[in-house]
Amino acid sequence: MRNVWMIKWFLSIGCGLAVSLSAYAGTNGTIAVFGSSVARGQGGGGALVDNEFAFGYAGLLRDLLEPQGWNMTNISVGGNDTDDALARFDSDVIPADPDIIIVGLSLGNQGLVFTDDPVGVSESFRSGMTNILHRCVTNGYYPVIGNVYANQLYSTYKYRFVQEMNQIMNTWGYPVYNLLGGNDDGWGRWAYGYRDDNAHPNRYGHEEMYYTIVPSLFDA
Repeated sequence: MRNVWMIKWFLSIGCGLAVSLSAYAGTNGTIAVFGSSVARGQGGGGALVDNEFAFGYAGLLRDLLEPQGWNMTNISVGGNDTDDALARFDSDVIPADPDIIIVGLSLGNQGLVFTDDPVGVSESFRSGMTNILHRCVTNGYYPVIGNVYANQLYSTYKYRFVQEMNQIMNTWGYPVYNLLGGNDDGWGRWAYGYRDDNAHPNRYGHEEMYYTIVPSLFDA
């Protein structure tokens, strides 16, 4: 169907694994959303369909892509950090067998909000994410990454780690969409009118996150 990644070169990701992109043959047109509560649409509202709220950013993306022939499935679990996601990779991701996997996890769930060791939390997130990408690539799933986003309880100091992590994620060689930029107030917290609770955007915040995803990305 979508033989869009038959590319004969090698890509190095953050964990140091070199993988041939010829592995990406695009056989079934499935996109899996693999993340935590924001990727599931928490705070966005609407009907809960296939484990996602209709007005969350992934639900809005489903409305865009399914009429184009893509099949979307959401295997996100609220509260997941990178360790949780890795622990359920075999049971949740492999049966879905996606062509593309959208990875949407947060530094908030990783523990950045309340930690006295933001350097350690950031490193655990970086390491966990590169391990997830390793698993995706070795199983033939092409990753698209949502960057780390706002939390109402981030201090100015903690916000620096959010910004630095997003800069790191942009060096991994995969498409990254800018969830932080969609509704950041400039201090790492939710812009006025876009917050459902401390950790989640509301419907309007999810809509702004959706607008950060280039519509043609999945056919590029």
